[in-house]
Amino acid sequence: ITGKKCTMKSEHRHELETNVLAHGLEGYIERYRPYFGKIMGTILALIALLFLWSYVSGSTDARSSGAWDVFNLAIGSVPPNLEVLRQTAQENEGTPMQRLADVTWADGQVFVASQMYVMNHKAASEALNNAASAYQAVIQTSDDPQITGRARLGLGRVYEMQNDLEKARQQYEQVTGAYAKYAKAQAERLAK
Repeated sequence: ITGKKCTMKSEHRHELETNVLAHGLEGYIERYRPYFGKIMGTILALIALLFLWSYVSGSTDARSSGAWDVFNLAIGSVPPNLEVLRQTAQENEGTPMQRLADVTWADGQVFVASQMYVMNHKAASEALNNAASAYQAVIQTSDDPQITGRARLGLGRVYEMQNDLEKARQQYEQVTGAYAKYAKAQAERLAK
């Protein structure tokens, strides 16, 4: 009998607790009923913003991946397609891919200038000036030491081809990263 009474008391307590909870919940519902539309609108707006953010970040990733694919195709062709490289860089302004594409394009301009330096000095000088502008822009905008090191190395080569050996040496001395050892040797060579 006592076990049955305990069970009944426990069930009665549980029933009372449930009633208190139900009454409390009912009070909250009545208190916030006038604001229900605003609360639901805010929740729906947050969900919509979450979906929008997800869509935008996904499309940005896809666009970035496509830009890198075009970059790889441009430099992988024989000879490298400098026009496609330049166009891809312009279409992806402010991205790491753009800076690398600009440096690679400028390297291509230096190569073109070296090929036509004797035969067409005017066109070679124009290519060198274009390369110098691209290198300088990358140096000013990039915070990646590898990219700026490569740009400084290229700018040093440009100045050397333009017979401005002091500027070339200064650029070589500022190269950091993977090209630092080679650039240091070039600066020493020019100092002699």
